[in-house]
Amino acid sequence: MSDGHALQRVELVEDDALALGPAPGDGRRLAHADGTGPAPSGRRRVRWLVATVGVVGLLGFAVVGAQAALDSGYEDRVAARAALPGAVEPMRPRLQVRWSTEAAVMDSLLLDRPVGGAYLGARAVPDGSVQAVALDSATGGARWTTSLRGGLGEDAIVPGSGRGCTTATTPDAPVDALVCVVVYRAHGQHESDPAERAEVVALDATTGTVLARHAAPTQAGRVVVLGDQAVVAWRALGTVNVHAQDLLTGAARWQTRLSVPRSGILTVGSLRDAPRIGRVQLAAGGGVVVVGAAQQVFLLTPSGDLREGTGRLDGYVRQVRADRVVVLTVHGSAGTLVVRSGADDVHVPHVVALPTLDDGSLADLVLTVEAGLRGYDRTSGALRWALDGRDSGTIVLDGTVYQSGDAALVRAVDGRSGRELWAVPAPRAAYVTDLVTDGERLYVALHGLVGSDKTWRVYGFDGLDEGTLEAPAGWRGLEIRGRVLVATSTDASRAAVLG
Repeated sequence: MSDGHALQRVELVEDDALALGPAPGDGRRLAHADGTGPAPSGRRRVRWLVATVGVVGLLGFAVVGAQAALDSGYEDRVAARAALPGAVEPMRPRLQVRWSTEAAVMDSLLLDRPVGGAYLGARAVPDGSVQAVALDSATGGARWTTSLRGGLGEDAIVPGSGRGCTTATTPDAPVDALVCVVVYRAHGQHESDPAERAEVVALDATTGTVLARHAAPTQAGRVVVLGDQAVVAWRALGTVNVHAQDLLTGAARWQTRLSVPRSGILTVGSLRDAPRIGRVQLAAGGGVVVVGAAQQVFLLTPSGDLREGTGRLDGYVRQVRADRVVVLTVHGSAGTLVVRSGADDVHVPHVVALPTLDDGSLADLVLTVEAGLRGYDRTSGALRWALDGRDSGTIVLDGTVYQSGDAALVRAVDGRSGRELWAVPAPRAAYVTDLVTDGERLYVALHGLVGSDKTWRVYGFDGLDEGTLEAPAGWRGLEIRGRVLVATSTDASRAAVLG
């Protein structure tokens, strides 16, 4: 009897029905060795189990594959957003110091965009020279340093605490360059004393080699580059002077004197004199030189002439990019003029929104912000929708308008219908000043009491609150400069790029 049971067990092993067949002596018939007789129920169970395990395994692989595809698609979308103009560098939930340098060096860097993977800048140093630098955008390491010195007994400075520099691409043989105004004073003179002479200096952005160094008007304070011309401007009583010279040879091209309405505060001893022009804006973009002073905007052609019809405007410069200029016009009622190189000017009888980032998904819509957020049809000018609330910043992504302001700390609005998708209530004891994104999250800046640091709140694109950005120990004062988040050490001696 025991032998029969043993043979039966062997058959079950051979049929892969181990431990699932009927127990010996349980009264049920087993299959004969020659294959005749009823098929064992254990065999069916094993096959069912194997099939089930196989299906589950395939489903598991399918789920893993689908998740990987979803993750890859999400990462691709984030990367595409992060590559758009206006996006900031990626930030981690727990901020870390990516690199740090002296606060004065950080203040001099042009952080709007790296050139060849480096941030460029120039500043005056205690030995009387100007030090131009290129710092690696990822590590902060110095790629090159170039000292610019004057003659014997001269101190060199860059006007405007380093804002006398810009980046450009030289004509003919294209080379990325750092272009600066450098002024020279007698050793020991105060920065506010008149300069004795000035130069426009161009340095190779890759090597720091001096490409050109030529005399410029002594009063020059800022420089911009338009084509192959370096353009400088300076103010005088009631006028702004604009001078252009060849970037590489220094040859004078043209000079224009612009009459500006006299404005300012009269003081004792100056009642007969014209008050000074408080501030002069100088920029280049959209194929024009832009000068702003005393509620006037001047648009100059590459030859120094006022543009026909729009050369002089009552208003303010709102935005200048390489491809366009946006002017807020205030003659009669507020409006907007958009100037693009090679395209017709666009006049809009409203104050248009200037998104910090725009993927072009609402190209058929004009967003305005002077009386709440409104969407107008770009072709017909018809109002499609309107929402209340003062604007503190907008972002346009995937047909959605993200806006910060007093109606909501941040909200999402369907750009097609104007329907509010979600909103975070506005704070009571603070006001909103900035809205930026790194392609993965929204960052909203809050100001509280006068003199206090900004607080940065973090939200997902679904409105989920993801907390507050916290500076690492020993750092404070988080602020966006160009594309990066910068903090200052508690003793104010150093500055760091965080991420």
